[in-house]
Amino acid sequence: MKKTQNENRERKKGLAGWFENLWFYYKWHILIGALVLLFLSVATVQCLGKVDPDITVLHIGEFDVGGDRDKIIEEFGYSAADLNDNGKIDLSLAFFGLSDNTTPNRFNTELLAGEHHIYIVNDEYFEKLLISNALVPINEVLGYAPENTEGDGHGIKLKYLDLAEVRGFKNFNRNSIICLRKGDTSDKLYANNRDFFKAMIKYTNGSKHVQVDLVCIGKQNLYTSTIYDMEFSLYNIGREKDRNNVAVMNYAEQKLITNDQGVTVFGVDEQTTAMELIEGNKILLVSKEVFEFLKKSKKLASFAELGIETDGSGEVYGRTLASLTVENLTDLTETPGFKYLDKELYVCGTANIEGYTANLLKYMIEWTEG
Repeated sequence: MKKTQNENRERKKGLAGWFENLWFYYKWHILIGALVLLFLSVATVQCLGKVDPDITVLHIGEFDVGGDRDKIIEEFGYSAADLNDNGKIDLSLAFFGLSDNTTPNRFNTELLAGEHHIYIVNDEYFEKLLISNALVPINEVLGYAPENTEGDGHGIKLKYLDLAEVRGFKNFNRNSIICLRKGDTSDKLYANNRDFFKAMIKYTNGSKHVQVDLVCIGKQNLYTSTIYDMEFSLYNIGREKDRNNVAVMNYAEQKLITNDQGVTVFGVDEQTTAMELIEGNKILLVSKEVFEFLKKSKKLASFAELGIETDGSGEVYGRTLASLTVENLTDLTETPGFKYLDKELYVCGTANIEGYTANLLKYMIEWTEG
């Protein structure tokens, strides 16, 4: 009579038989137990290897710049203490993406938990921090009130700081706002972040930040992102030509309306507004109607007097963006922000243009990149 598989196992003796029986009856229990043990082992190793940071920064923006973490520490690590005694300054640089649908909820959790002390955020999230009364005024940290702060002195845009010129911060949006969360100054971690924040704000490299006024009068309204991109382009063009000055663009615009007959309306009211906008030392981007009006009113500077190259047409008070195109080279019309503008806009300067603003106008007109 043929023996069954179980009967054969019953007859096996010794340790080998015991193991075979154990596996036969309990193999699923053993496999599940092994997986649980593996998970616990990995978690334990991760917990033991986790290092509490010395500095905690939250960046909310378009792109993750976490790869610049080490560069930031190289520049400002001197201002912080090694709280975890591992021989180095550990920076936690968290990132919430603006295009990530989970960012609003994660931000709300951050407000409640307060895991980070230094924030580098856009205008929207800075306003949320202000509404939540989560920030400390910068003058309480520095002992004085710096210029060009935002939100009644609770933050400042990177573009106003030499910090933005430093390795590690060059990849941040220059219109991001840096600010410090409220905290207990007797807490070592908070005090460490406060000192780090203070060192970043006070950093100077000797550059002069120059306010440059740019006025656009035409048929298109520009998105804030486009304006910020234009500012970034002017900053780069200016720095390429002049290492001693940093252009900080102030922007104003006037939208001209086209009537039912397809004619651009530039009547007395529009002309009055335009004259008010162009008062002073400014770079202008204007439609043909506005250009002709300002030229006739003797409100424009001569390119010949400024030493700026003309387009050869005989027009000496401005150039259209289209006329700046240089074959096989990148020009102003292909730079961030400016590439979205109407190419028939005239680039010109007010009659009172001078100093670095006049220089920047020249750089814009003549700038190319191979």
